[in-house]
Amino acid sequence: MSGGQLTARDCSFLGCIATLSGATGGGLLIGSNNQPGVVLVERSRFEDCSSSYAGGAVDYNGNAASSCVLRDCSFLRNTASRGASVALGGFGPLTIEGCTLSKGNASHSGSAYYQLDGTCTMSNSILWGNGGAAPSDLALVSGTLNVSYCDIEGGWPGAGNVDLDPLFASATNTLLASNSPLIDIGDPAVSGGLDLTGTPRALDGNLDLVQRTDIGAQEFAPVRIAMTGVPSAGQVVQFAATGTPGLLARIVAGAPGAGLTIPPYGTLLVDPFLPMAAVAPFTLLPYSVSPTLPPTLPVGTVLTVQAFGIQFSNAAGAFSNRIQFEVQP
Repeated sequence: MSGGQLTARDCSFLGCIATLSGATGGGLLIGSNNQPGVVLVERSRFEDCSSSYAGGAVDYNGNAASSCVLRDCSFLRNTASRGASVALGGFGPLTIEGCTLSKGNASHSGSAYYQLDGTCTMSNSILWGNGGAAPSDLALVSGTLNVSYCDIEGGWPGAGNVDLDPLFASATNTLLASNSPLIDIGDPAVSGGLDLTGTPRALDGNLDLVQRTDIGAQEFAPVRIAMTGVPSAGQVVQFAATGTPGLLARIVAGAPGAGLTIPPYGTLLVDPFLPMAAVAPFTLLPYSVSPTLPPTLPVGTVLTVQAFGIQFSNAAGAFSNRIQFEVQP
C-alpha cells in the first residue's frame, strides 16, 4: 500500500514471504510515497511470515501526515533481519495496542519490533518468547517509543510495564492460561471493543468483581463457547461451554447487538431489545448442548450466540466470547 486508506479486520496473513534482497514487510508493506495514508488492522493474525530485511510481518514507512494502528492482533513465528514481526522505518505515527508478538526470530536486531525512526505508541501488548541473534525484543535506533502496560521479556521502562512469563494456554496460540499473571492488569482506561477472537474487552477475568482489560491479543474469559456443525435451518449444531470450574453458565442466541456493557461482567453482544432464545439454562461448566435450529429460519439470517457465567458464592462472573454465523442453505 502507498497512500490512501486501508482497513483490515479479522484477516489472516499466513506464510507470506518477501524474498528479494532488502525486501521488507512479508505480510504487509505500508509506504506513503509522499501521500497521506491511514491504516487500521484489527483482530488479525500474522503467522510464519518473513522478509529478508525488516518487518517479517509488517513494515510501516508512513510520512508525517499518515498513521497506522495495529490493534488486537497476534504475531507468531515471523522472521526478518530487523524486526521479526513489526518494523517502523518512517515518520508517521504507529500505534500497537492489545497485540501479542511471540516466537519471532531476528538475525540482527529486534526479535519482535524494530524502529529506525518515527514515533510509536505501544500498549497492552505482549513481547515474549522471541529469539534469534537479536539481543532483545525491542530495538530502537532513533525516534520516540512510548511503551505502557506491556509485558516485555527483559523489561522496558514505562507505566504499568511488567516482565512476567505470560503463561500461554498453548504453544500454538496466544490465549492466556487461567493462572496467567497478565489477567486484569492492562490499562484501566481501556474498555470496549473485541479482542482477537471476538471476546469483549475488559472482563472480570479473575472473578474479583473488578472489570479490567488483560495484556495481550486475547482477553481471558472465565467462560468460553465453541460451535460445531453446519448452521442450516432444521439442522443440529453443538455448543460447548468451558471455563472456570464452579461457574454456572447460560447460553443465549439472538440478533447481533451493538454491545451493552454491564459492569463488572463485560459486554453483552446479543441485542437485548430483540427476542432472545435460551440455548441452555444455567448449568455447571463444562457442558455441551445440541439444539436444532428452527426450520423456519430464513437463509442468510445472522445470529449471535454468547454465554454468561456466574459464581454464586460472590456474584462474580463474565460474558463469554461471541459466536456469530449466517444461516446456510
